[in-house]
Amino acid sequence: MLGKTVGISALVLGIIGILGEILSKNFSKDSRFIVMFMVIVTTAIYEIAVYVLTMLRTGGTIEVFAFSKILAVEILFNTLITIIIYPIIKKAGYYVENLFDDKFILTRYF
Repeated sequence: MLGKTVGISALVLGIIGILGEILSKNFSKDSRFIVMFMVIVTTAIYEIAVYVLTMLRTGGTIEVFAFSKILAVEILFNTLITIIIYPIIKKAGYYVENLFDDKFILTRYF
């Protein structure tokens, strides 16, 4: 809506979601290295796909050097955010998982 092509981001995010589901089934989420690797790969795929599709649709020229700098900053930023937020999300996930554990389900008494 802010000058970007509508639909490209949604398409690429859908593809990243499918890729995330595949990676989630094949890799353990307890390893911080694997999570960082997944963030780096999905960030790179998203940024490259959006850039290439936008350039193809608008007829712009692809500038590899300028895009490489932007891509490096995006990957670094997303990785740093993941390093900070991942432990919090992991603890919250374990908390929610424990809430739905068998000892808290009331339907087993009926």
